[in-house]
Formats: sequence, C-alpha cells, structure tokens
Amino acid sequence: MDDLIADFVAECREMLEALGGEIVAWEAQPDDRARLDSIFRFVHTVKGNCGFFDFPRLEALSHAAEDALADVRAGRRHADAALVSAVLAIIDRIGEMIACIEAGEEFPSSEDGSLIDALAPGAEGPAAPVATALAEGKGGTASSPRTIRLSVELLDRVMSGVSDMVLARNELARRLRETSADVTVARPRATERARAVLRRVARASSRRR
Repeated sequence: MDDLIADFVAECREMLEALGGEIVAWEAQPDDRARLDSIFRFVHTVKGNCGFFDFPRLEALSHAAEDALADVRAGRRHADAALVSAVLAIIDRIGEMIACIEAGEEFPSSEDGSLIDALAPGAEGPAAPVATALAEGKGGTASSPRTIRLSVELLDRVMSGVSDMVLARNELARRLRETSADVTVARPRATERARAVLRRVARASSRRR
C-alpha cells in the first residue's frame, strides 16, 4: 500500500475509534454541540484528505455529510432524527470504505445516492441500521474521572488545528513525491511522538464533556 494511503487509513481508523462513543451519544442527544463538532471535524478531514487520492465516492459522501452538519452548526437546520440517521449511515459507509482501502479491495457496490439523498431536509432516514461498525465496544467503556477544566472554545481551536496539520502534512508529502528529485521524507522519533500527542489531544477533546 502507498505510504500516503496507509497514513490516510490509519488516521481515519483512529478518528473512527475515537468517535465511537460520540456517535452513539449524539444519536441519543442530537442537540449536543460538542459531539456535533467532533463528527463534523471527522467528515471535514476525510473530505480534505480525499482531495489527494482518487476516491470520488468517499469524497462525495463526506462532502455531503459535511454540508449538512455545517447547516446544523450554523443554526440553519435542526438535527432531527432523520438527519442524525442519515449522517450516521454515511459514517458507517465511510468506515466500510476505509476497511476496503486497507484490504486492497473494491468498494461495496451499494448505491451511495440514497444515503446522500437522505440528508435532504424532509427526507426519510435510511432504513438500514447505522453506526454498527463504530459501536462495537469501542466507545462505551468507562474512563476515569477527569478533573481538568478547559475552555470549549480552546478545545475547538485545538481540534481545528489538528485537522489542518493533517491536511498540510499530506500536501507536503504529495508535493515532494511529485518532484523529480529523489527525496525521502524522514520520520524522526520526535515527529512520531508529536503525532501521538496530537492524537491523544483529539481523543481527549472529543470526550471532554
């Protein structure tokens, strides 16, 4: 597997794992802005990364979910049961596609149009169960009590910065690969430790409510 695609798959898997509990909780409480923001950042990052690869179906799904969630965040739309089900169905499909990319298999032949259409205002939610792959015991485990108190605005800025860093890293790697020179992008221990810290910040901020 190409190194950039392997990184993309790893990032998506980490985000999906971190989102497991958030998605289940958001389904039960759609008005929870913190969990809405976490899910929005996920689809936004997937859509941005798809710009570097030839995954048009994955990009279309994540873009459609991002647009719908952006309307909710801006107050232009209410997160009713139908919209929540539609978004979760798309995230479920994204998870299936990520698994196919990792295994080197073709994407499932299922029609994506019905999932995207279900995002439209007034549309009925998808009939199929949603978020099954995300809730397999990953997000329901209890964690030790947290005593740290941080500004929600600060956490939101940190998470936005993490997403921007992922996109910038992929853009840099892509440009280096396109140069005629034989350039190797090194990954020193410090860089790997920094990435690990950022991942822990992402998980902590998505659960900090």
